[in-house]
Formats: sequence, C-alpha cells, structure tokens
Amino acid sequence: MESIGLKAGCTYLSDLHYSPFYYGALIMDGVRQLRDNDYSLYEWTDAVCYITGKSRAFESVEEAIEFLRRYLCQ
Repeated sequence: MESIGLKAGCTYLSDLHYSPFYYGALIMDGVRQLRDNDYSLYEWTDAVCYITGKSRAFESVEEAIEFLRRYLCQ
C-alpha cells in the first residue's frame, strides 16, 4: 500500500483512505506502475479494503485491481 501511495504522490498513506476520489486518478496511475505479481492476493485485498472501506473477497489479483479501478472511477 505504501508504494501505491508513493507512486500516487500522496503526502500521507491515510490520503489513500480519506481522499480516494481526490487522488483516484493518481492512485490508479500508481497501481498501473506495479506488476500484478508484485503483491499477493492478500495484500491487494488489504489495499482495496483500506482504500474503499469495503471488505471484499477476490479470487485473483486482477479481480481486486479491477474492483479498485471501478470504485475510483465512480
């Protein structure tokens, strides 16, 4: 999660949680800079939960990233 925040240019890690729509495009740019296998499914699920405030179960990293993308594009 820290690497997403850094790549998104967030000043604080909490910006991912408290300002996801303000930083949405930057967060997705940060996610795009990562390879799917840089983090485990558990870590992606944790990141989605932290950013969205929604606890979800995913079957793959790709599914977690797609959920995050759709959430940020609302």
